[in-house]
Amino acid sequence: MPNEPELSFEELVGYRRQLQRFCSAHYASLLSFLNGISFKLSLGDRPLGGKARHLSSTATCIESLLDWPVHCLPKRPIDI
Repeated sequence: MPNEPELSFEELVGYRRQLQRFCSAHYASLLSFLNGISFKLSLGDRPLGGKARHLSSTATCIESLLDWPVHCLPKRPIDI
């Protein structure tokens, strides 16, 4: 594009690292909503029990976790 600023390779590397740091919280944030076989809609929700709940939200969370690149997984276990 003619009016776009030119970025150096170092700037692009910096932006990529910022994006990776920002996105690294996504995995843990999804797991914080996990409750049994379902995902809560809000962290303040009561325990969901043994039956599946919020199926579309749960499916979206599971799909997002399955698409998560292995090299971006946390280096240490996440407490859930």
